[in-house]
Amino acid sequence: MHSVHIIYVVDDGITTLRCGVGAIAINFIAAFPEILTYFIRQGIHLRLSVISFKSPSNAVNRRDDLFKHAKSVCHSTGGKVYLIISRRQAGQEYFDFGTWKEYNNGGYPFLWTPCFQLMDSYISC
Repeated sequence: MHSVHIIYVVDDGITTLRCGVGAIAINFIAAFPEILTYFIRQGIHLRLSVISFKSPSNAVNRRDDLFKHAKSVCHSTGGKVYLIISRRQAGQEYFDFGTWKEYNNGGYPFLWTPCFQLMDSYISC
C-alpha cells in the first residue's frame, strides 16, 4: 500500500472563521474521512496534517469547535495540526502577502524536508 501525506496550509477555517477560505477548509476537512475511505480501497493510505495560525483567545471569530474537529480528523489519519504564530500587523484585518513572502522565504528550508520513501513528505519540527 502506498502512503501519501497531505499537508494542508490554510489561514482560516481551523481556529477562526472569517471568510470563504474558511468555509472551503471546513468542508475539505469534513469530507476527508470519506476521501480517505475511497483511496484506501485504491491501495493508497492518505494522512492529513494542517498548518494554520494560532488565534488569540479573545478573537471575535475564534472557533474552538473547528480546531477540535480538524485535530480529530488529522489524528484519525496519523497526521497532526500545527499552529504557527500569525505574522499580521496589529490592527490589520487581512494578511499582508509581503510579510508572508518574507516569512515563507526564510522559513521554507527549515520547515520542509522532502522524504521520498513511499512518495511521502514530512514536516521537520
